[in-house]
Amino acid sequence: MFCMLLYHGGKFTYFPRRKYVNGKRHYVELLDIESFWVHDIDDMMVKLGHINECLPIEMYYHSQRPPCDVNFSLFTLASDDDVRNLAKYVGQHKLIEVSTEHGKTKLHTNSMPPTYVRYK
Repeated sequence: MFCMLLYHGGKFTYFPRRKYVNGKRHYVELLDIESFWVHDIDDMMVKLGHINECLPIEMYYHSQRPPCDVNFSLFTLASDDDVRNLAKYVGQHKLIEVSTEHGKTKLHTNSMPPTYVRYK
């Protein structure tokens, strides 16, 4: 079980002083990593009003390797395999941070070019 700190509605500033600005944050508690998938983040974004279920939208999800600096520790959450990668952090860090971007991303993470989740 883990908790997620979900940053949404904002954007990242540029390297080297990268941070997430102009957004909101919500805590999502008691998630089970064994039954957690990328579509669960989509569902959270629908509930928060960032995704209209009738219109396709490009959503970018990023997580940060705890407890590393945000400048060097972001990785993409674009597939269920990426979400499975979170499992190795959940054991030692019960709070996982996930940031979202809408439409486009400024980040170049471990998947180049950046991948996105298309919600339909």
